[in-house]
Amino acid sequence: MKTSEQLKRPLETLPTPSLVLHQQRFDNNVARLYSKCSGLNTYIRPHLKTAKSIALAKRMQQPPMRGITVSTLQEAEYFFDGGFTDILYAVTLAPNKIDRAIELVTRCPTMLFLIDNLSVLDRLERSLEKVDVVINLMIEIDVDGHRAGLLPDEDDLRILAQRISTNKSLAFCGLMTHAGESYACQTQAELARHAALEVEKMRTAKQYLRGAGIECPWLSIGSTPAANVYEDLNGIDEVRAGVFVFYDLVMANIGVCEIADIALGVLATVISHKKSHNRVIIDAGGLALSKDRGTASQAKDYGYGLVVDPITWRPIYGLIVHQANQEHGVICLRNDEQFSLLSVGTKVIVLPNHACMTAAAYSEYHVFENGSIIERYDRVNGW
Repeated sequence: MKTSEQLKRPLETLPTPSLVLHQQRFDNNVARLYSKCSGLNTYIRPHLKTAKSIALAKRMQQPPMRGITVSTLQEAEYFFDGGFTDILYAVTLAPNKIDRAIELVTRCPTMLFLIDNLSVLDRLERSLEKVDVVINLMIEIDVDGHRAGLLPDEDDLRILAQRISTNKSLAFCGLMTHAGESYACQTQAELARHAALEVEKMRTAKQYLRGAGIECPWLSIGSTPAANVYEDLNGIDEVRAGVFVFYDLVMANIGVCEIADIALGVLATVISHKKSHNRVIIDAGGLALSKDRGTASQAKDYGYGLVVDPITWRPIYGLIVHQANQEHGVICLRNDEQFSLLSVGTKVIVLPNHACMTAAAYSEYHVFENGSIIERYDRVNGW
């Protein structure tokens, strides 16, 4: 195996577009949130739908980390093969994935699955009649109307929990939520109120089940915006967050990080000047950057990404990618000095609006440290 020193190469020698990871920023981001969770006496179960990398997951494997979260069965299989066994598949189980889930449990008995409806439970119970395994289930709670899940005090929650608890082929492992509306918060005060409401509703759900004679062993909450502002997690067992390892421009606009914390970028090359239109073209377009326009509805619109220097990772005149065609990105300039700085062949880094979406276009990370590429980490894609 090659050492980091043997892999070390100048950044400008990479092909473009390439996905580049700023190692020191990544480590700092992980340390910051882990410290917060430790101070609140709760575990963290990082959501690896963002990183999708065994190497990065192992780099994060330290207290207070307890297990991992994934968003696809492909990720679950990949991380299990990489040595992880405490895995939560945090997407409501679909009927057509039950057989694959059962097969995975034969190899990884500690795998956790999510459910929020009786029809899937019916299908799952019928499938389990044919095999000798136990499926660990959590029930998804809807705390803000954002996505899937049951309300904290609705009848179906009690019915689901009772049926799971009384079936010898199932184990009721607790409640999980994702307060997705936290991404729409505009101020820290608004975000703090939303995070507190998430915690309160999960406690309500646990109390509701207890009133029905059902013990709820575990409460799992989280999103990157909320994870940064929790104040009281008494009764909450774990926090899940994903994009905190990289952060992105949406997170910076919400106020949970600074631009200088963003650890992921796309290396691109200036390939054309169009002075008549006051713009330069780079070889990273919609497929390389994603067309996620998450900042469009926020106070600061970064177009398709913020342009930064590839060595310092500092913004270049506040330039953004204004337009993204399939393989071309368009940066609008204001003066000849900017054209001179971004001559044809110049390399730039584009910081993403949504790190998860941008990273999904790539099969590997090129790890940046002190001006050079020192390592290469693979990542998994697919479902």
